[in-house]
Amino acid sequence: MTQTEDITTTPEMQAAGFQAQAAEAGPDAGAPPLTRSRPKSLIGNGLWSVLLTVWITGVTFFLTPFLILKIGTDHYGLFILLVLKTA
Repeated sequence: MTQTEDITTTPEMQAAGFQAQAAEAGPDAGAPPLTRSRPKSLIGNGLWSVLLTVWITGVTFFLTPFLILKIGTDHYGLFILLVLKTA
């Protein structure tokens, strides 16, 4: 039996034939092809990551002495413990 005979026999056979064709084609048969991200965006994301790491490190480096002078070493230690516990 050929596929055309199989499809035209009954509606149930037609539905089964269609499902079989879809299963053979794969789940992404009608989907548009995936595009890969450009190396340009990878470099940009890497630079932003480095920039934010430097920024956070700088703010922490310059803000720590100010906090220690304002709230004291005991309270700063408690503050650090709370930050580490909630992070």
